[in-house]
Amino acid sequence: MKKVLITAPLSPLGKLFVKYYGERGDFLFLHYRGTHHSSVDSILSKYRGEGFHFEFKMNNIDEWIEEISFIEPDVLINNFGPFIYKNWKEQTYDEWKEIIEYNLLLTFFSARKALELMIKKGYGRVINIGFHNLEKKDFYFPNVLPYAISKFGIQILTETLSKDIKEENIKINLISPEYVKGVKPDPMSKPVSEKSLFPILNEIMGDKGVSGKHYIIKEE
Repeated sequence: MKKVLITAPLSPLGKLFVKYYGERGDFLFLHYRGTHHSSVDSILSKYRGEGFHFEFKMNNIDEWIEEISFIEPDVLINNFGPFIYKNWKEQTYDEWKEIIEYNLLLTFFSARKALELMIKKGYGRVINIGFHNLEKKDFYFPNVLPYAISKFGIQILTETLSKDIKEENIKINLISPEYVKGVKPDPMSKPVSEKSLFPILNEIMGDKGVSGKHYIIKEE
């Protein structure tokens, strides 16, 4: 049984992570930002685990790191947000700051602490969430610019950390879904399905595992 920390477990993608690890019999730590969620109670009536509330505020990253240290996860799912859809001419400083801090900075510092703990016990998996459009050669993101930049940063940090972590059974990878809740995507885009995500997780969780891989999911 693994201890699995999942952030944003009530998002469409988060719920799939919950189902995958819950059905494996792993112990889930479900982080939510808002007030008490009856949805979390519903999940925990089916799977083993516990929910906990933590609201990120300016300068409380140390408190969040303490939470990770207490949990000592075997698996960390960095499924952070938020997202805005607004032309770059109208985006504010505060919006940029929030998106960069929540998407990129929290992902990095959470991954770093989790990896530190994983190295001590000789096992770990970190999964970061990216942005499928990063595969484009011609970058043009006028309405999601800070989000795209933060996700590009996550791709760089994932690849860098994977090269620096030498322990055989510790892996860090990036999963980029086409559909993100709140985005105004192509009308044909669809939420990630079990059929697409679960084989990727099987590969990541396998005995040999993989590291530094970027999985881009586009539903047919």
